[in-house]
Amino acid sequence: AGELGDVMDGVDRKEADGQFLWRLLFDLCFFIWVGVLLFNIITGLMLDTFAELREEAGTRDDILTNQCFVCGLTRASYDDVGILSPSFDQHKEEDHDLWNYVYFLSYLRSKDSTEYSGVESYVDDMLNKQDLGWVPSRTSFAIQNSKVSILDEDDIEGHIGEMIDEAVGSLTKSIGAIASRLENLESKMDA
Repeated sequence: AGELGDVMDGVDRKEADGQFLWRLLFDLCFFIWVGVLLFNIITGLMLDTFAELREEAGTRDDILTNQCFVCGLTRASYDDVGILSPSFDQHKEEDHDLWNYVYFLSYLRSKDSTEYSGVESYVDDMLNKQDLGWVPSRTSFAIQNSKVSILDEDDIEGHIGEMIDEAVGSLTKSIGAIASRLENLESKMDA
């Protein structure tokens, strides 16, 4: 009498005129709609979400592998400068180890401010001003020793261009000297 169970009762083909076909059509539409379409939509959404999460994890791993967290240099930028030692991995893991900075800040917080050295006082003043100027930005000790400063990726290209120009200039001089020696040799051989 109007309950859900009544609708779910089996329909006998012989007893109900046309009810069987309507019930068959309803059940078939319900199966196609719920069983196939909604299942495929939900499965597609899950697959897209997992693919997006995998892509984000890959991007994050790429950034962590190829960028120095402290100074912001990328592996390509560091390698383009032409510094052979330390390598980018040594730079990232030893020179600019994030945990060394964390330990240093913890050390400063635990030490009495009257016992600070000059560098410690400077860093503490900068921290109190919320100024991160004491953290190396796009530079390192090795880069400073090689007398190269990198402000952005374009600076690296300019530096590489200057290095190439210097190399081409010295090669041109060497070729000119060799050519003049060859001319001298030819003139001696002709004489």
